[in-house]
Amino acid sequence: MTFLYRIHVLIHGYKDMAGDSRTRKLKLASFFTIILFIFFGVYFTQSVLAQVVINEFSSFDNPGDWVEIYNFGPGPIDLSEYRLRDSSATQKVDLTGDLNQGEFFVADLKDYLNKTGDIIKLIHLTNDIEDTSPLMTICYGDKKDECERIKVGCYPLQNQSVGSYPSDGGNTFERFSPDTHGSTNTIASLDPCPTPTPEPTNIPTPTPKPMSTSTPTPTPSPTKKPTLTPTKMATPKTAKEPDEEGLIGESGKSDNTLGVKDVTDEEEISTQDEIGEEDSKKFPVFAGIFVVLGIGLIGGSLYTFFRKQKRGYNLGSEKQ
Repeated sequence: MTFLYRIHVLIHGYKDMAGDSRTRKLKLASFFTIILFIFFGVYFTQSVLAQVVINEFSSFDNPGDWVEIYNFGPGPIDLSEYRLRDSSATQKVDLTGDLNQGEFFVADLKDYLNKTGDIIKLIHLTNDIEDTSPLMTICYGDKKDECERIKVGCYPLQNQSVGSYPSDGGNTFERFSPDTHGSTNTIASLDPCPTPTPEPTNIPTPTPKPMSTSTPTPTPSPTKKPTLTPTKMATPKTAKEPDEEGLIGESGKSDNTLGVKDVTDEEEISTQDEIGEEDSKKFPVFAGIFVVLGIGLIGGSLYTFFRKQKRGYNLGSEKQ
């Protein structure tokens, strides 16, 4: 009940505190005790878990891959609480035995690690259950960009290794040739990883846009107008006089000029007579209408006049 009450005070503060000054002081002391307990508990746990590190590894050795574990203290550790994994989800190696401060332990990873690049994880176990985050992660070779902490830009070759340098248990890694399998890295001979040459970035060269060239407007060719050839009109002759040089043929008929027949005075007179006869044959319709109207008006006037005369005569006879 005392522990639960302290948690209650931690969450709700002082709103439930009541009573004399001594009681409030006791509750305040309990509150700070809980804070200190949490702080030192977390710090102590991190210190214990942080004393085990990956110190060296090889992914190219024969007969198999290996990872060196280093305990920099304080005190011994139980390796059965630790596990090694690579980038796959199924391959793992559980560690066994005890490791004293300042000692090295080499774990056989069979052929789990890829030669040109992989990820190595050191994981703590709590009741055989992996913690959420690994204690340490190393990415090397072509997997170097998949780590947030230790990145190694190269990978070891035959009889080489990659390890912490210049001291054991650090965060700076170099390539060794030969390896220091199971011993300190301070005596290692370096074979530095080559500095990667940055690949040139292909920046596309902008293609210049062609300037808009004004297309000249084609000048229309002048249309050739057809040349009118004057037609020779035949001039009619009123009378065909005999040609002194014999232009009238033997038949006594005159020649026609350009296919136009000569018209004589007699033919013109006969044509006019025919037109007059046709005009005389046409009945003047409008004149006939006026004649009929005139006759009607005259007849109406005479009828009215004689009717009035007759009426006057009758009246005179009756008076007598």
